[in-house]
Amino acid sequence: MRRCVPVAAKCAAPGELIGRYEGAHEADGVRLTLPEGGAVRAEKWPTGDYHRAGLGGSFDGSGTWEAEQATGSRDRALLRSHFTAPARFLQGDTLDGLTIRTDGSRTDLYDDFDPDVCPDFRLERAGT
Repeated sequence: MRRCVPVAAKCAAPGELIGRYEGAHEADGVRLTLPEGGAVRAEKWPTGDYHRAGLGGSFDGSGTWEAEQATGSRDRALLRSHFTAPARFLQGDTLDGLTIRTDGSRTDLYDDFDPDVCPDFRLERAGT
């Protein structure tokens, strides 16, 4: 059986993730920029416990990001975003953890909330 997305990475170095990402599928129009130094800039980022029931509002914001490696209880690496602007978003108020897929030639980020469902919220690194 063919997977709808590539296998998730177990680990990812921050340097592998730096760049600009463009949304695909449900994330069409979404942009995420991860520059060196740990800052994050998001455009048209979804709000709330939002798109699992249907895409809701969105915001343009900024904050910080980090790569969390796989652990014993979680078998995949995550890109974790911490939005500080606009200030109304706390952890859990927006999508703040994306699964990382990287193979040296391509890097994708996607919401993998259910491994039995093909994720429609995907971001692909631009220019790769």
